[in-house]
Amino acid sequence: MMESNSMDPVLIVSPWYKGSIGGVARIAGQLLHGLSKAGVKSYLIVTCEEKPESASQDMESNVWYFQIPSYAFYRLNPKAIVMMFLRGAIAFWRLFSFIRKHDIRTVIIPFPRADVWAFVLLRCIYRLRLITSCEGNDITRFKSHSALHQWIIRRGLKSSDVVLVCAEHLGTKAIQITGNPSLPIHHIPNCADVNYFVPAPHRSSRSNGRTTLVHVSTFVPKKRTLDIIEGFAQAQIPADTRLIMVGAGQELEATIERSRALGLGNRVEFVGQQQDVRPYLWEADIFVLASDDEGAPLALVEAMACGLPWISTPWGPAADLPNGECGLVVPIGSIRHLAEAMTQLVNDSAQRRSAMGARGRTYAEREFSEAEYIRRHLEVIFPTRGSGNLNDNVIATASNAVGTGH
Repeated sequence: MMESNSMDPVLIVSPWYKGSIGGVARIAGQLLHGLSKAGVKSYLIVTCEEKPESASQDMESNVWYFQIPSYAFYRLNPKAIVMMFLRGAIAFWRLFSFIRKHDIRTVIIPFPRADVWAFVLLRCIYRLRLITSCEGNDITRFKSHSALHQWIIRRGLKSSDVVLVCAEHLGTKAIQITGNPSLPIHHIPNCADVNYFVPAPHRSSRSNGRTTLVHVSTFVPKKRTLDIIEGFAQAQIPADTRLIMVGAGQELEATIERSRALGLGNRVEFVGQQQDVRPYLWEADIFVLASDDEGAPLALVEAMACGLPWISTPWGPAADLPNGECGLVVPIGSIRHLAEAMTQLVNDSAQRRSAMGARGRTYAEREFSEAEYIRRHLEVIFPTRGSGNLNDNVIATASNAVGTGH
């Protein structure tokens, strides 16, 4: 690990951490470990989970668990107000004491929730930089919250020194929510471990001779797994083409039933939730994503790092890259276009698919590596304001330390 006296301690605040399913828990871990490897003393406070009994004290030495009561923002009634006032005061004092004890100057909140109230208040009475990070698509569901909940999220965004977004459309949404066109938006794409997610090893027998598509998700409605099944059934592709569906969730049974009803038989393989999805990516020739709402989907980034061409609705890289460079972009909710894209890529030459995948891998290494992800965060956390502050050389050295694993 690189040592640097130039970088003040940083606190990351997440509702969830290890063991939780979802991008926010993963992002919190990436920030904690990436900043630590870069030489930044970093802490993580988890606000919606109890500390696991099996957690290693050594591994979890900089991870703290305690709740920040926010009852009144979810259900406004006298009991909620009284309980939040009493327990909230205790939690706020603990938080204030923690920040002073560890001399924390910057707080990063990867997911704006009602408990942002504590940090908005802290910023008013203490010398803190508040960085709110809209990493997922949760901000797009802003209107589904109560009026008071909306107010505190809006207040959190307005109080932030920087608002990070993983995709441009989330920045647009944050500006709409706050009504402030000058909101300090900074775009940092999600990252993947490009040393872990790599193209298939030479010893791998990819697809067993059958052209294979793969989808990885949590099988929630927004992933539109039924559309993928319908598109696969309609595609004009060889009968031995197969589809691997990786993941589990509330739409899994309906997706399986639809596959059976369409007579797809053993052409579609449901493998459930997997701790390591790489073997399924390595077995595939094409990655498929049909979501109707995303930020910058990690599954797509990981597929690109594995050298797979893709078919995707316009989220993350699929919104930024020219159509056909690394994959094919399809409109949201269009089964016909999904089927046509499958037809095109499956029937295309393996050489063209390989070239698209190679370009995707190169792009992932350049734009989505952990070192680049942390370098961009360092630039935001420690902005250069004269020769006495963190400069480009220190940032480069710190991000190199992440890239080499030192």
